[in-house]
Amino acid sequence: MALFEGTRGFLSAILKEATFTDDELWEFTDVCQRARFLLSADTAKYLQVIRTRSLIMRTKQVQFKKLPVGPERSKLVDEEGAELKWLTDQLPLIFDVFTPYLKFDELIERSLWARVRSRRSKKFPK
Repeated sequence: MALFEGTRGFLSAILKEATFTDDELWEFTDVCQRARFLLSADTAKYLQVIRTRSLIMRTKQVQFKKLPVGPERSKLVDEEGAELKWLTDQLPLIFDVFTPYLKFDELIERSLWARVRSRRSKKFPK
């Protein structure tokens, strides 16, 4: 499912680089928008929380990079680190969130494949 792959890709980029590009953010924003129509309200809200917390993390990064070493910078670094930890902790959790939808896709695929095989066997008997 594209929404799962988009979410996994976004979180993986954050895990790998401890940040994300604008393009990665826009792609994940698209995932969040499509989720509103394709997934449950709770799942769509969860994806929005991931997006919001990723923006908070990046805002903290921008803020602390401008500051000299000191208590204010340390506070922002700690807050950014907490957001980064939360985001990276979500990567294994999204499998549970998306499993019901992924199984539904498998059912559809199996059902379609069964119909194709059935049609082929009628056209081409052994």
